[in-house]
Amino acid sequence: MRYHFWGFLVNEAGEPIENADITVKLAGTDTLACVYFDEYSSVNSCDANITSTDPQLQTINNGYYEFWIADSSEPHGYRYDQKFKIEWERVGIAKGMVDNVNILPSSEPIYPANLSACVSAGVDPSSVSTDMNKLVSDALVCQWNSHWRELTELDAHPHGLDYVDVNATDNIRNKIISNDLGWKWDHHVDSTVQNYNPSAGAPHDIHEVDLNSTDEVRNKLVSNKDMHELYVNMLRSYEQLISFQSFVYDPNIGWYVDIEHKLDTYYPHVTCYNNDTHEIEKMATIVYINRDTIRIVIETDTPVDIPATGVWVKISG
Repeated sequence: MRYHFWGFLVNEAGEPIENADITVKLAGTDTLACVYFDEYSSVNSCDANITSTDPQLQTINNGYYEFWIADSSEPHGYRYDQKFKIEWERVGIAKGMVDNVNILPSSEPIYPANLSACVSAGVDPSSVSTDMNKLVSDALVCQWNSHWRELTELDAHPHGLDYVDVNATDNIRNKIISNDLGWKWDHHVDSTVQNYNPSAGAPHDIHEVDLNSTDEVRNKLVSNKDMHELYVNMLRSYEQLISFQSFVYDPNIGWYVDIEHKLDTYYPHVTCYNNDTHEIEKMATIVYINRDTIRIVIETDTPVDIPATGVWVKISG
């Protein structure tokens, strides 16, 4: 950036002095300053093709002169704290100087961030400027510019956030989740062992009871309905005194009686008591007919003899 300096050179009577020599030096020295002759061109008094001698300028017919000093962003520029000395002379008419002139701003200028420098950051980060000559340095702006595109999966850890590691056991609260995990968690809350989305999986890996399975994995739950039926089945039973007149003789079977218990179960538990001795009838044989019927066969001392007494039968599911 360039800063414009100008003035009018006049005599004691206020009359303009034309063709007076104007020399610009660094403050407190005789070192010629590098001045630009307009706001935009690259022509500078310190260019190699220009003889750097004093004076650099002359006043015009109304005593006016002007020049530009560049800051450190240009090849022949100066730091913001550089001061200058301006000398003037018209032989036989006027001569003078003023030292420690502030032409540049008294504080360091603020420049826009140079995002084009970020291209080289991937090759050599040290090549990006860290000068605090803007609200932030180019190096920090480059980090910000790339930061908003960073993903936790790329180990960038923006804001210290990390992606979920399902195999980790730490309790650090620095995690974010993917849409996939969020979707599974959201669907999980309404899942049951009978109704769940296959993609989300059975809730807590709890599964419905499978009566045809023999696996030993302890991952089952039962419903109120299951518990109710188990309780009812446990309590339900059939109890009856079968008189000896109820037995039927079959040469191929012996004395038997079929009992319809209607418990709708395979192989129910059956106990037979002798009605006279009140002991378990050891001579009784129990045969399964179907889910609602069993057959009791009584052995007698003489096959054709009818059982001497009745039998109490107790059947439970």
